[in-house]
Amino acid sequence: MEDIPFIQYGEAPVFYDHALIRPIMDHLRLAIKPRRMDALPGVIGPLYISRDAGMDHIMMKEQQQSKKYPLIHLYHWDRLKSFQRQQVKDRIVFLKKIKEMKPLYAIQEIRRVFYDKFASADFSGPATRHKDTIRETLDELESAAGKFATVEEMVKFADELSMKREKMTELLKQESPQGVHLMTIHRAKGLEFPCVYLLGASEGILPHEAALQDFAPEDVRAAQNMKGPDKEGILMKAALEEERRIAYVAVTRAKQELYVSSPAMHHGKTVAPSRFLIEAFKS
Repeated sequence: MEDIPFIQYGEAPVFYDHALIRPIMDHLRLAIKPRRMDALPGVIGPLYISRDAGMDHIMMKEQQQSKKYPLIHLYHWDRLKSFQRQQVKDRIVFLKKIKEMKPLYAIQEIRRVFYDKFASADFSGPATRHKDTIRETLDELESAAGKFATVEEMVKFADELSMKREKMTELLKQESPQGVHLMTIHRAKGLEFPCVYLLGASEGILPHEAALQDFAPEDVRAAQNMKGPDKEGILMKAALEEERRIAYVAVTRAKQELYVSSPAMHHGKTVAPSRFLIEAFKS
């Protein structure tokens, strides 16, 4: 937001381009600009229509006759069943509805009406933690949306961020790139920097909330082949200690200066500073 040069390490896209987030943002994009063709695939998918086949049909029909809402071409597509065509029509009405909403309310409505169900089916694996990650990521989007007054403002910011990401990718090709280096703690292992900013040292973030539960996730129990209350305690203690090791890696990346951020709010809820920080200062 302050236009500070940055270098993002790893293959992860900008948050708003994440596979789980992009379809929601594309609904917002089409709400303010119905003929934005690059946003159509993100809307077609949650209609349970093949993105590629749907786009091919739309582009073919657009060549014959352009429409204010190109999505309407799917309504007349004979390959779709009647209920699918009705969903297309309903989705266009829905896009018109959310255009004037606050971004936060628009995203909440998208989730409530269809997207949470779609994401649960399209992005979830058998592991419980995958579902937790989906919920966390969508909650994070809602938290970000609260910073914008209009849908247009949020879309503009997301588009600019994507362009900056492409620009900053070029910096990685330089021998000594100048800018803020963004990376996960795992990615930083083995590296050191004069100055390090550790973001998110709060309960539920570091340590992650998955390590603070009373019971280990089902997939973890299955992997360890453990049952019974005593085994649960062993698993959760091990999970917490792994989080402590991760925190140790983070703070020891700093050679000269270390700044630690401990947000008071996370996903709209009040959170305490990380126990790792409190324990360190107590000792």
